[in-house]
Amino acid sequence: MNEFLKNKIIGMALASLEEDKVKLIALYVLPEYQRQGIGKMLMQKVLDFSKNSKQIRLEVAAYNQQAINFYQKNGFKLIPESEDQHEIIPNKFIPTVKMKKDQKNK
Repeated sequence: MNEFLKNKIIGMALASLEEDKVKLIALYVLPEYQRQGIGKMLMQKVLDFSKNSKQIRLEVAAYNQQAINFYQKNGFKLIPESEDQHEIIPNKFIPTVKMKKDQKNK
């Protein structure tokens, strides 16, 4: 790893365990560091964290096709008719869709 990056936060992943499912709350990489495998490494950490769960779920902005494509490449599928809105600040909403990844042998 580049010495400069050792002390710099360039991405993050946040997930929570809810019964037998994991909810991926956030996975983010700074734009200037995207497409370098960092998101894939973070996703692998989430998958390792969720290895004993039956399913991973997430919610993503419906217009963020880059993120939707990333999740699909990592085995997530759109949940049909899951369009919704997420309130980001009072009375300000963004359109969202939900995605899931079923874990095998659980």
